[in-house]
Amino acid sequence: MKQIIKVEGMRCEHCEARVEQTLSKMEGVASVKASHVNNSVEVDYDPAKVSATELADTIEDCGYSVTL
Repeated sequence: MKQIIKVEGMRCEHCEARVEQTLSKMEGVASVKASHVNNSVEVDYDPAKVSATELADTIEDCGYSVTL
């Protein structure tokens, strides 16, 4: 399942990499593409293994604001 999550607070490629690396380590996440330009993160994941809420909570734990 693909989900686009709106994220506020990413300012550069380093921010994108931090979110991508953190989400990529989660069980059930197949791919992640973060964009500070678009203020979004596109995640391809297995909803049987991880929920959109868990993804959002993980992004918030990185220090960013999330809107599902």
